[in-house]
Amino acid sequence: MRFIIICSLFLLTACLDQGSLSGVSQEDGPNLPPDERCNETLTCNEDDPSPDIDDDQDEPSPVISLEPRNSANLFTSGHSLLDPVASVIGSVGLAEFRLGAYYHHTIPGSPIESRLQSLGDEIFGMNNYDTLIVTERHDLIPVLRWHLGHQDFKDYVDRFLNRNPNAQEFFYYHSWLEIDYNNPLPWIEHETAAGPVWECTALKVSQMYTDEMSDVEIQNIPASTALVELVSRSTGGNNLPGVTQANDYQTIDYLFSDNVHVEDVTSYFLTLVTYAFVMRRSLDDIDVPIGISTLTAQSLKTVAWDVVTNYAPEFTSLAQCRDYMEDYCSVAATFLRLPGNNPLTDVNTCLWVRDNIFND
Repeated sequence: MRFIIICSLFLLTACLDQGSLSGVSQEDGPNLPPDERCNETLTCNEDDPSPDIDDDQDEPSPVISLEPRNSANLFTSGHSLLDPVASVIGSVGLAEFRLGAYYHHTIPGSPIESRLQSLGDEIFGMNNYDTLIVTERHDLIPVLRWHLGHQDFKDYVDRFLNRNPNAQEFFYYHSWLEIDYNNPLPWIEHETAAGPVWECTALKVSQMYTDEMSDVEIQNIPASTALVELVSRSTGGNNLPGVTQANDYQTIDYLFSDNVHVEDVTSYFLTLVTYAFVMRRSLDDIDVPIGISTLTAQSLKTVAWDVVTNYAPEFTSLAQCRDYMEDYCSVAATFLRLPGNNPLTDVNTCLWVRDNIFND
């Protein structure tokens, strides 16, 4: 999953391995102080459990209740945690995923800001794209604080819409921090707590469009939540057929290629999740790539489908997001103080995001 795929309606070509389009900058964004920069193998990136989430609220309809889609022209923008989806689409084929056209814009370790600076608007006009998926760098809180990542996301959507005014589907793909092979539970707790923060960022951008009298709505692809579910069902004494290995360390090693990037089997899983959210269709007929057994594929499809059919964002208002952030900030600070993590997200940075991003 280390190569990047760029697709159009008629041609599938391998992209530059350094995460580029021609002329794309490799810079990681100019706004963070040097000690707050990161890449995806060294995180800018307990005992405490994940914070309780208030269930006394009106939950949105499950994603799968929406009308299934027959086709899509897809444009994606990300880094090495979204690249695996591009790679699987490229290897399995556009038709299998009901894609008429596909383009993946990627820079390793990048915030959205860097991708905005590197991209000419003409790229958005290569095909009549109707669907956009964007992810932020995986250390979301520092990026919101130092890059104003929510505004960058909106700017990206604006530029996309300028060349594709009829596009109607916009997704925020949730990335994840590093996992400890020897002790995955703190990662599970943190990523479970972090999912609503990604959702709140999408909600913030949707609210910005509402304030402009626009009907643009940002949907979520909770890839990190799905990954948590996959790890949880295959470790800790659980047995997921075709996935669980001799012990938890070996299982995580089977799913991850290092402490943040994923192996091919997990790349396929994340592609299934992405397809189901974007197309709102069953996974039964999706082909299995070479190297993944039928038993493993069935387990991956079962977990992916369970995630999709049971998913709804935790919160429906920015006020709920603000109330939640203090609890999340405590969990984040605890997780990032663990050995091997970079404690660059302190509580004050996190609370700044609460007070200045998730405001009405």
